[in-house]
Formats: sequence, structure tokens, C-alpha cells
Amino acid sequence: MLNENNFITKLDGDSVDIYGIPEFKGRLGDNHECNATAQVSWELFLEMRSWGLKNISAYATYVQVEIEVSWWMDDGDDEVETVTIDSEDGWEIESDMDTLEMSDSIFPQAMEVNFDTKTITINF
Repeated sequence: MLNENNFITKLDGDSVDIYGIPEFKGRLGDNHECNATAQVSWELFLEMRSWGLKNISAYATYVQVEIEVSWWMDDGDDEVETVTIDSEDGWEIESDMDTLEMSDSIFPQAMEVNFDTKTITINF
């Protein structure tokens, strides 16, 4: 925790989904597998009124993702490549709180990285 309302959360494994990387790398039709690790900086925002708490929201402010892509080639020569994404390099961050219930813990639970739209969606 950075301060009272700023946090950094690590996501990896099944909690990070990658879309469109073959097209991004110009490798249509190649078989591949992605393993990703991400750091999400995010903030919790409390909207308060004199009568109480009106709204709670969370939003990602910065994301860095490291993706290890394993390519299975037809000739048997497999390749491994690492792709690094920094949200400050033209990537749009979307924060999704649609499924959050008041009794839930609030933290980034999953992430989608879409190379086609250059969008990173954080699901809280």
C-alpha cells in the first residue's frame, strides 16, 4: 500500500487474459501460449456527503505487463519471446466494477490485454 487510498496489486497466471498477440507480432496462424505477470497501480475513491458515503469506486492509474509468448513452429523449432507493455505508451486503461458487491473485497481480480484495441481492462 502506497498511502491510504493508493495500492499496487500483482496479477499473474489465469487472472491475465491476452487477446490479439499473433496479429500484433505479424504471426497469423501460429500456435502460441502466453504467460503474463502484471503490476497494477490503482486508487480507491470514496465520495462522501454530510449524510454518509454516496459512492465507492476504484480505478487503475498505471499498468505494466510482461508477457512471455511461446510459439510452436511447424518445423519443431519453438520460440520464446517476451513482450512488455507500459500503459503510458499509448495503452488505454479501463476499470470495470460492474460485478462488485458491497460485501466484496475491492482489488484488481482479473485483467484483459487486447492488442487489437490497445486496451487494458481491469476487473475489480
